[in-house]
Amino acid sequence: MLTTGYHLSSMHWSYPDIISIDYFLEDFKNELTKNNVEDAIEFLEEYRRNLREDAVTLFFGKSSLEIQGIDEADITIRGLIFALENNF
Repeated sequence: MLTTGYHLSSMHWSYPDIISIDYFLEDFKNELTKNNVEDAIEFLEEYRRNLREDAVTLFFGKSSLEIQGIDEADITIRGLIFALENNF
């Protein structure tokens, strides 16, 4: 996966453009709340159960996170659970 970066000024991050969700969680941790992280995890688990492959956008306050496919959903779920368990 190639790194082409994320755009802090626009508060937009697209998973395929960056190596790891860690960067998103670190840079946008002020936008994460318990509720929006739990909602995103629930949505992604449903996305994964339905074997979806279309691109979806998750919103965390003013930031957005675009993911596509089961692999990205799995990685994102793990990252969000880690953030939730460690109080961001």
